[in-house]
Amino acid sequence: PNFLLAYNMLTTGYYLENRWDEYLAADAKRPMDAVTRDLARGHTAEAMQDLQATIKKANSGLARPSSVVHDASRLHDRSLTLEWLEKSYAHHDYWDLFINVDPEFDWLRGDPRFQALVQKLGVG
Repeated sequence: PNFLLAYNMLTTGYYLENRWDEYLAADAKRPMDAVTRDLARGHTAEAMQDLQATIKKANSGLARPSSVVHDASRLHDRSLTLEWLEKSYAHHDYWDLFINVDPEFDWLRGDPRFQALVQKLGVG
């Protein structure tokens, strides 16, 4: 009941399917992500504030660049997502290896910069 990775995958699935009530129920048991929680509640302005807080943490070394990628992607901020994907690549973040198959990035796949990064990672 407290397995972090299981709840992470569960909440991600609910997010991808826009199953907000189920997302919030799972998130209440094992809080995951403030940006997505705000989006599930329809609070876009708060989600943007949480994204800025994540950027501040990442810039000070208290969060991985992939955390910003995740939040920016969920807000569909193309420029910020791609900027931080590059930073995440430079940081050698393990999770970057999955961007080519992660459905969270489906909305971004047609972007040439995304495709170039996939090629640079060697996962395309």
